[in-house]
Amino acid sequence: MIAGDSDAEWGERSLGIMRRLAEIIARRLETDAFTQLQERRMQEFAGLAKVASTIQSTIDPDRLYSGFAMAVRDLVPYGHLYIARVDVHDGLAQVSSFDSDGNLMPARESDPADGEHAWLAQRSIEQWAAEDGVPSFIEDDDRFGLVAPMRPKGQLLGLVAIGTRDPSLGQAKTLLAQATEHL
Repeated sequence: MIAGDSDAEWGERSLGIMRRLAEIIARRLETDAFTQLQERRMQEFAGLAKVASTIQSTIDPDRLYSGFAMAVRDLVPYGHLYIARVDVHDGLAQVSSFDSDGNLMPARESDPADGEHAWLAQRSIEQWAAEDGVPSFIEDDDRFGLVAPMRPKGQLLGLVAIGTRDPSLGQAKTLLAQATEHL
């Protein structure tokens, strides 16, 4: 909107200037949007590189999973992150839980029925809601989240789940899938 004398008529020259000004502003807005997208992608790549570096730096599973949780929190904000490992009989062997800062939480007893949960049969990353039924190791305040199977070469080694109160996970699904591929 341009302020001016309401009785004044716009000539061809004034209209041309206004069109060029509008084009300049539109290009600037488009450039800003692309710059923001590029910066977000650079942050995502840096986060994935951090995950890969963490995984390559240790063979100790506890240190590995703790480093993974800290690296993932830079990619995907979560309330809790869970890493469940399966045993030789495809039941749950151990579940490591991490708080929103990526710190290991005290171990919780899991229900033996958790070893039969549908999450262990998944082939790809999926979104979940607590109302659909979740394993007992999921904290009560995690209402929504993602679960990604750890299946190198098709064999289930475990799963990674993140929990949050917010149902909108945006790009989190893609980023968690890419991060989990490194485990």
